[in-house]
Amino acid sequence: MSGIAAPRRDGNFPDGPFPLKDIPKAVLKPCLDSDGRIAAAGESWQDSCVGIGDVTTPRARLDVACQLSETLWQLTCERGGIAHSSSLLKIKKTTKGWALQSTSLVENPWVHCAKYSSW
Repeated sequence: MSGIAAPRRDGNFPDGPFPLKDIPKAVLKPCLDSDGRIAAAGESWQDSCVGIGDVTTPRARLDVACQLSETLWQLTCERGGIAHSSSLLKIKKTTKGWALQSTSLVENPWVHCAKYSSW
């Protein structure tokens, strides 16, 4: 056994781990910074105002990725800068591809990967 948990995909936390490479690019798109980049949790990123710190790092970070079903992902991501924010995104697969279903601002991004029976 490698010590790394296999993704569960049943909607219960933790629903991963999901390395960035294992998440479809179209699912990640709403989280990307203006240069099309995103840092994984624990990686360097610009969490402060533009121009402070290492400006070569992404201005967005993926905190949590949950695959709730084959057609529904829930992501929590952060954007740095003067208006630092954390957002909870639901992205659903449609006949035209992956589409943002809903978004909301969150105070604590680490508590938003739970099973929701209403989805």
